[in-house]
Amino acid sequence: MVLLTMLAVHRVTRLVVADEFPPVRAPREAIQDWFGEYDSRGNLVGGRRLGGFGRSVAYLVTCPWCMSVWVGGGIVWAVDHWHGLPVPFLVWAAASSFTGWAAAVEAAADQQHDLREHQLEEKGLR
Repeated sequence: MVLLTMLAVHRVTRLVVADEFPPVRAPREAIQDWFGEYDSRGNLVGGRRLGGFGRSVAYLVTCPWCMSVWVGGGIVWAVDHWHGLPVPFLVWAAASSFTGWAAAVEAAADQQHDLREHQLEEKGLR
């Protein structure tokens, strides 16, 4: 049950922060447009400046580490409420940590894939 909970936290977090599924992408983009958009260095580059709260919300919907804490809390609560979990707080922490680690591994794999594609284009193989 714990492993399934961790995988569910990872999948729902990815759905919220990265997937292109239109019913999820549209609200995420609206939040980013309303509260602000960030460049790769984390600097506010657009949107409405609503202070620290607005910047925090805009950052939250793009950060898998941050969002996994909230998603993990909800999923762990639901699983514990309906099925019971041993030490729910530790499962919550483990699920959030696993999600952050998995997101980092996924980002590294994406960068490696993009680099390989660029190398193939330079050699004229694509």
